[in-house]
Amino acid sequence: MVQDRDLALPGTGFVAKNAPRNDKIGCFLQQLSSYQKRENKVRMMPAVLFVCTGNICRSPMAVGIFNKILEEKNPEGDWRVESAGTWGLEGEPAAAGSLAVMKNNGIDISEHRARSVSKDLLQAFDLILTMESGQKESMRMEFPEVSHRIFLLSEMVNQKQEIDDPYGGVFSEYEQAADEIEKYLLDGYDTIILRATHSNLDGQRS
Repeated sequence: MVQDRDLALPGTGFVAKNAPRNDKIGCFLQQLSSYQKRENKVRMMPAVLFVCTGNICRSPMAVGIFNKILEEKNPEGDWRVESAGTWGLEGEPAAAGSLAVMKNNGIDISEHRARSVSKDLLQAFDLILTMESGQKESMRMEFPEVSHRIFLLSEMVNQKQEIDDPYGGVFSEYEQAADEIEKYLLDGYDTIILRATHSNLDGQRS
Protein backbone atom coordinates (compact mmCIF):
# COMPACT_ATOMS: atom_id res chain seq x y z
CA MET A 1 0.00 0.00 0.00
CA VAL A 2 1.27 3.50 -0.87
CA GLN A 3 1.66 5.58 2.30
CA ASP A 4 1.30 9.37 2.75
CA ARG A 5 5.07 9.78 2.48
CA ASP A 6 5.28 7.76 -0.72
CA LEU A 7 5.02 8.99 -4.30
CA ALA A 8 3.73 6.78 -7.09
CA LEU A 9 4.18 7.29 -10.83
CA PRO A 10 0.97 6.21 -12.55
CA GLY A 11 1.33 3.52 -15.16
CA THR A 12 4.80 2.35 -14.11
CA GLY A 13 4.31 0.53 -10.84
CA PHE A 14 7.17 2.62 -9.48
CA VAL A 15 6.86 4.02 -5.95
CA ALA A 16 9.35 6.30 -4.19
CA LYS A 17 9.25 5.07 -0.60
CA ASN A 18 9.27 7.52 2.32
CA ALA A 19 9.91 10.59 0.20
CA PRO A 20 10.79 13.57 2.48
CA ARG A 21 7.94 16.07 2.58
CA ASN A 22 10.27 19.01 1.94
CA ASP A 23 11.75 17.49 -1.21
CA LYS A 24 9.31 14.91 -2.49
CA ILE A 25 9.82 15.69 -6.16
CA GLY A 26 13.63 15.67 -6.03
CA CYS A 27 13.72 12.39 -4.14
CA PHE A 28 11.14 10.88 -6.46
CA LEU A 29 13.01 11.86 -9.60
CA GLN A 30 16.27 10.42 -8.26
CA GLN A 31 14.62 7.10 -7.48
CA LEU A 32 12.79 7.12 -10.81
CA SER A 33 16.05 7.65 -12.68
CA SER A 34 17.64 4.73 -10.88
CA TYR A 35 14.59 2.56 -11.59
CA GLN A 36 14.61 3.44 -15.30
CA LYS A 37 18.32 2.69 -15.60
CA ARG A 38 17.79 -0.77 -14.11
CA GLU A 39 14.82 -1.43 -16.40
CA ASN A 40 16.73 -0.27 -19.49
CA LYS A 41 19.69 -2.45 -18.57
CA VAL A 42 17.44 -5.52 -18.34
CA ARG A 43 15.82 -4.70 -21.71
CA MET A 44 19.24 -4.31 -23.35
CA MET A 45 20.55 -7.67 -22.08
CA PRO A 46 20.50 -10.53 -24.59
CA ALA A 47 17.80 -12.84 -23.28
CA VAL A 48 17.42 -16.61 -23.67
CA LEU A 49 14.41 -18.63 -22.49
CA PHE A 50 14.54 -22.43 -22.14
CA VAL A 51 11.22 -24.25 -22.38
CA CYS A 52 10.17 -27.79 -21.49
CA THR A 53 6.82 -29.18 -20.37
CA GLY A 54 6.37 -28.78 -16.62
CA ASN A 55 9.35 -26.44 -16.09
CA ILE A 56 10.71 -28.59 -13.27
CA CYS A 57 13.20 -30.95 -14.96
CA ARG A 58 14.93 -30.08 -18.22
CA SER A 59 14.56 -26.32 -18.63
CA PRO A 60 15.73 -25.43 -15.08
CA MET A 61 18.82 -27.58 -15.67
CA ALA A 62 19.38 -25.81 -18.99
CA VAL A 63 19.33 -22.45 -17.21
CA GLY A 64 21.83 -23.61 -14.61
CA ILE A 65 24.15 -25.16 -17.18
CA PHE A 66 24.02 -22.22 -19.59
CA ASN A 67 24.67 -19.71 -16.81
CA LYS A 68 27.73 -21.71 -15.81
CA ILE A 69 28.94 -21.76 -19.42
CA LEU A 70 28.43 -18.01 -19.69
CA GLU A 71 30.40 -17.45 -16.48
CA GLU A 72 33.30 -19.40 -17.97
CA LYS A 73 33.20 -18.12 -21.55
CA ASN A 74 31.80 -14.63 -21.14
CA PRO A 75 32.34 -13.48 -17.52
CA GLU A 76 31.98 -9.78 -18.39
CA GLY A 77 28.70 -10.18 -20.27
CA ASP A 78 25.23 -9.41 -18.93
CA TRP A 79 22.67 -12.02 -19.92
CA ARG A 80 19.11 -12.80 -18.93
CA VAL A 81 18.62 -16.57 -18.84
CA GLU A 82 15.31 -18.01 -17.63
CA SER A 83 12.92 -20.91 -18.17
CA ALA A 84 9.23 -21.78 -18.43
CA GLY A 85 6.97 -24.67 -19.37
CA THR A 86 4.28 -25.23 -21.96
CA TRP A 87 2.28 -26.73 -19.09
CA GLY A 88 4.23 -25.22 -16.22
CA LEU A 89 3.50 -26.57 -12.75
CA GLU A 90 3.08 -23.08 -11.30
CA GLY A 91 5.22 -22.40 -8.25
CA GLU A 92 6.72 -25.89 -8.02
CA PRO A 93 10.46 -26.24 -7.31
CA ALA A 94 12.78 -28.14 -9.61
CA ALA A 95 12.42 -31.93 -9.48
CA ALA A 96 14.56 -33.75 -6.95
CA GLY A 97 16.49 -35.50 -9.71
CA SER A 98 17.31 -32.21 -11.43
CA LEU A 99 18.37 -30.64 -8.14
CA ALA A 100 20.66 -33.57 -7.38
CA VAL A 101 22.28 -33.71 -10.82
CA MET A 102 22.91 -29.98 -10.80
CA LYS A 103 24.33 -30.12 -7.27
CA ASN A 104 26.77 -32.80 -8.42
CA ASN A 105 27.92 -30.35 -11.08
CA GLY A 106 28.32 -27.45 -8.68
CA ILE A 107 25.13 -25.71 -9.82
CA ASP A 108 22.40 -24.55 -7.43
CA ILE A 109 18.87 -24.36 -8.86
CA SER A 110 17.09 -24.61 -5.51
CA GLU A 111 15.50 -21.15 -5.95
CA HIS A 112 13.77 -22.17 -9.17
CA ARG A 113 9.97 -22.03 -9.29
CA ALA A 114 7.97 -23.27 -12.25
CA ARG A 115 5.77 -21.13 -14.48
CA SER A 116 3.98 -21.36 -17.81
CA VAL A 117 4.79 -19.60 -21.05
CA SER A 118 2.68 -16.59 -22.03
CA LYS A 119 2.69 -14.01 -24.80
CA ASP A 120 4.16 -11.32 -22.56
CA LEU A 121 6.88 -13.65 -21.29
CA LEU A 122 7.93 -14.87 -24.73
CA GLN A 123 8.05 -11.34 -26.12
CA ALA A 124 10.69 -10.45 -23.54
CA PHE A 125 13.23 -12.95 -24.92
CA ASP A 126 15.48 -12.86 -27.98
CA LEU A 127 15.85 -16.62 -28.31
CA ILE A 128 13.51 -19.37 -27.09
CA LEU A 129 14.87 -22.93 -27.01
CA THR A 130 12.70 -26.00 -26.49
CA MET A 131 13.47 -29.59 -25.57
CA GLU A 132 10.92 -31.21 -27.90
CA SER A 133 9.63 -30.52 -31.41
CA GLY A 134 6.04 -30.50 -30.16
CA GLN A 135 6.82 -27.67 -27.77
CA LYS A 136 8.37 -25.63 -30.56
CA GLU A 137 5.52 -26.22 -32.99
CA SER A 138 2.74 -25.58 -30.46
CA MET A 139 4.28 -22.30 -29.34
CA ARG A 140 4.89 -21.18 -32.91
CA MET A 141 1.21 -21.76 -33.64
CA GLU A 142 -0.06 -20.12 -30.45
CA PHE A 143 2.37 -17.20 -30.51
CA PRO A 144 3.07 -16.43 -34.21
CA GLU A 145 4.45 -13.00 -33.38
CA VAL A 146 7.54 -14.62 -31.83
CA SER A 147 7.70 -17.77 -33.99
CA HIS A 148 10.96 -16.65 -35.60
CA ARG A 149 12.67 -16.79 -32.21
CA ILE A 150 11.57 -20.32 -31.24
CA PHE A 151 13.85 -23.27 -31.97
CA LEU A 152 14.53 -26.79 -30.82
CA LEU A 153 17.69 -26.72 -28.69
CA SER A 154 19.42 -29.28 -30.89
CA GLU A 155 18.85 -27.04 -33.91
CA MET A 156 21.66 -24.89 -32.54
CA VAL A 157 23.97 -27.67 -33.76
CA ASN A 158 22.00 -28.33 -36.97
CA GLN A 159 20.19 -31.37 -35.61
CA LYS A 160 16.57 -32.17 -34.78
CA GLN A 161 16.97 -34.39 -31.75
CA GLU A 162 14.67 -34.22 -28.75
CA ILE A 163 15.74 -34.46 -25.12
CA ASP A 164 13.60 -37.02 -23.30
CA ASP A 165 11.74 -35.92 -20.21
CA PRO A 166 13.29 -37.62 -17.16
CA TYR A 167 10.28 -36.79 -14.95
CA GLY A 168 9.47 -39.75 -12.69
CA GLY A 169 12.54 -41.63 -13.87
CA VAL A 170 15.68 -42.80 -12.12
CA PHE A 171 18.70 -40.65 -11.38
CA SER A 172 20.60 -41.82 -14.45
CA GLU A 173 17.82 -40.49 -16.70
CA TYR A 174 18.24 -37.03 -15.20
CA GLU A 175 21.99 -37.33 -15.72
CA GLN A 176 21.48 -38.29 -19.35
CA ALA A 177 19.15 -35.33 -19.95
CA ALA A 178 21.65 -32.96 -18.32
CA ASP A 179 24.52 -34.38 -20.38
CA GLU A 180 22.59 -33.93 -23.62
CA ILE A 181 21.60 -30.37 -22.69
CA GLU A 182 25.19 -29.50 -21.83
CA LYS A 183 26.49 -30.96 -25.08
CA TYR A 184 24.05 -28.96 -27.20
CA LEU A 185 24.78 -25.78 -25.24
CA LEU A 186 28.54 -26.18 -25.57
CA ASP A 187 28.55 -27.25 -29.21
CA GLY A 188 25.91 -24.68 -30.14
CA TYR A 189 27.29 -21.87 -27.97
CA ASP A 190 28.41 -19.63 -30.84
CA THR A 191 25.09 -20.04 -32.65
CA ILE A 192 23.11 -19.28 -29.49
CA ILE A 193 25.17 -16.16 -28.81
CA LEU A 194 24.84 -15.00 -32.41
CA ARG A 195 21.08 -15.53 -32.63
CA ALA A 196 20.33 -13.94 -29.25
CA THR A 197 22.56 -10.90 -29.70
CA HIS A 198 21.43 -10.35 -33.30
CA SER A 199 17.78 -10.31 -32.27
CA ASN A 200 18.59 -8.04 -29.32
CA LEU A 201 20.52 -5.53 -31.44
CA ASP A 202 17.76 -5.50 -34.03
CA GLY A 203 15.30 -4.58 -31.28
CA GLN A 204 12.93 -7.36 -32.28
CA ARG A 205 11.61 -8.06 -28.81
CA SER A 206 9.40 -5.87 -26.66
